[in-house]
Amino acid sequence: MAQHILEASMLCKRYDGFNAVDKVSFAMREGEFLTLLGPSGSGKTTTLQMISGLASPTSGSILLDDEPLDPLPPHKRNIGVVFQNYALFPHMTVYKNVAFPLEARRVKSAEIKQRVKEVLEVVGLHDVDNRYPAQLSGGQQQRVALARAMVFRPRLLLMDEPLGALDKKLREQIQIELMRLHRERGISIVYVTHDQEEALVMSDRVAVFNKGRIEQLSTPQDIYENPGSLFIADFIGESNCIPVSVVGTDGSDCIVDGASRMRGRAPCALNDGDHAVLVVRPERIQVTTPGAGPSGANALSGHVKSMIYLGRSRKYVVVNSAGQELVALEQCIEGQKRPNFVEGSEVMAFWSNSESLVLPRR
Repeated sequence: MAQHILEASMLCKRYDGFNAVDKVSFAMREGEFLTLLGPSGSGKTTTLQMISGLASPTSGSILLDDEPLDPLPPHKRNIGVVFQNYALFPHMTVYKNVAFPLEARRVKSAEIKQRVKEVLEVVGLHDVDNRYPAQLSGGQQQRVALARAMVFRPRLLLMDEPLGALDKKLREQIQIELMRLHRERGISIVYVTHDQEEALVMSDRVAVFNKGRIEQLSTPQDIYENPGSLFIADFIGESNCIPVSVVGTDGSDCIVDGASRMRGRAPCALNDGDHAVLVVRPERIQVTTPGAGPSGANALSGHVKSMIYLGRSRKYVVVNSAGQELVALEQCIEGQKRPNFVEGSEVMAFWSNSESLVLPRR
């Protein structure tokens, strides 16, 4: 039995002298939810197209259950695909849309009927099997597309920005449905999105693409807490990125000079004098009165440039005398009294050394 269900090795796709995908390698476990995340043009969709057979690699290889996919046309790869635009047949009912892949494989009619009934139950559409796509909501159409991709029991399910056309509330509902299906049925899913929150919520692991390459492949928590590059720190969630210079080390801490003397964890080797960036997430920062922060913590003193009330949290923008800005996000916890600073208030923003990362500048 294959150790991995899917393996890509040194995968490249070249268009007119441009590498859309450049030496991409990864392996995917059976039953895993793997998300390919990145901005537009980063290579994630092209990678998905090469797995599905809709595009051919310029070089490199793709294995499914240790068997090469390259020689096989798309319809013989035993892979289901769900697109953003659903690609439903408008002249066919829900039942006929879902049955189509089985009919194309010449499955017996009795088995088609049983499988379609089963998969429509799974996606919660058993009561609309005689409707046409135009009679369905966007969320229902997306679930029909999902049922059609699942009905022939593929080894792998590929999903290309499947929720991009849905509104926020419906998108969150479908996310929950997808996670439930993945958990209960153990489906192996490769999911493409540019939505960082979607990737963090749904995935077992995330591959972050940038300029045709994978910059980091890890769990959502590890990517958020320990971004491997400045691009990832800036792309995933919100980060404060403070330009600094390295002035020394102290054990596992890197000592830097920027808005003030600060410390942080350095995931890669840095030398004295190197130009770097100290990265800290807004939710790790607390805002207090000047001089009231704990000794030894990283800190920036200045005034509140703006305060935005967000219901369960307050967002402060603190700026120092040199014009360096820092965004802090403080949770409003019931029963816990915190100072409520207004614009112009003199404050100190502080955070733990361990919450800071020191990364090389681009």
